[in-house]
Amino acid sequence: MPPVEAIPKLVLPTEATPATREYAKQKIVLMGPAGCGKSELLAQDPHHFFIDTEGNLGHLAVKRLACRSWADLQEIYALLYELGMRKDTPFPYTGVVIDTFDRVMLHASEEVVRMARVRYPKHAHEINTLPDIGDGKMGWYDLSRLINLFLNHFEKLPCAKILVCHVRDMQVTLPTKASFTRYMMNIGGQAGDAVWAWANHVVHIRPQGGGDIVAADTPLIAYTVPTIDVQAKSHGMLVPNGTAWKLLPDRSRLDATANWQTFCANFT
Repeated sequence: MPPVEAIPKLVLPTEATPATREYAKQKIVLMGPAGCGKSELLAQDPHHFFIDTEGNLGHLAVKRLACRSWADLQEIYALLYELGMRKDTPFPYTGVVIDTFDRVMLHASEEVVRMARVRYPKHAHEINTLPDIGDGKMGWYDLSRLINLFLNHFEKLPCAKILVCHVRDMQVTLPTKASFTRYMMNIGGQAGDAVWAWANHVVHIRPQGGGDIVAADTPLIAYTVPTIDVQAKSHGMLVPNGTAWKLLPDRSRLDATANWQTFCANFT
C-alpha cells in the first residue's frame, strides 16, 4: 500500500459529468430463450470477441476462445486485461461477449466448492455443493462475492461488456392470491441481483404473445422496460423498447444484420 501522502486527494466536481452513448462504455445483458438468435445478433459485429462457455458457437464465424472452467475464465480475462493496458496498440475488440453467463455461474460454483475444500481440509470430503459450506448460507455468499469481484474487474476492459443469458420462469403469488409467471435471467439469488445492478441494459427477447417457445417464424420482441412479468431495463432508453425483430423475406430465420443495426442505432 502506498504511503498516505502518495494517495491522491479526491476533488469534488464543479461541473456535471457528460452523458455518454459510447458503445465501449456499455454493460449489457442479452437474455432470451434458447434458439432466439442472441449469439447470431452479436456476431454481426466482426470485432466482437466471444468467451465461449458452452461450445455452441460452431455455426458462427467469430473470434472466440473456449472457456470450460473458472481457471479458463481467469486466464482469458488476464490476456484481455493485458491487451487493454497496452499503450502502444489499440484494443482490438469493440466488445467482449460471455456466451453464456449461465455456464459461468456453474464454473463459479465449482470454484467456490474447490476453495472451501482448501479452507476446510478436515471436511473436504463432505463439501460437494454450495449448501455444504459452513452454515449452509456461506457458500451462496461466497458465490455472490466471487461474481461481484469478477464483474468489477470485467468492466475495466476498454470495450462493451456483454453477458448472454437464458431465461427462467418464476411463479409469483400475490397477497390477493392472484398468481403470474415472471420471466427473469437464469441467475438467481444475490448473484442475480449483482448482475442486474451491474448492467446498464438488460435486453429481454421474448416471443410475441409470451412464453419461451421459439419457432422458426415466431415474431420476437426486444423489451427494455420492466413490467410485472418481464425483467428488463435500458439506461437512457438507448436500446429501444418493444422493437420487433425482423425476419428475412422468406420468413425462414431472423434478419440478424437488420436487427443488429436497430439494436445499436443509438450508440456511438
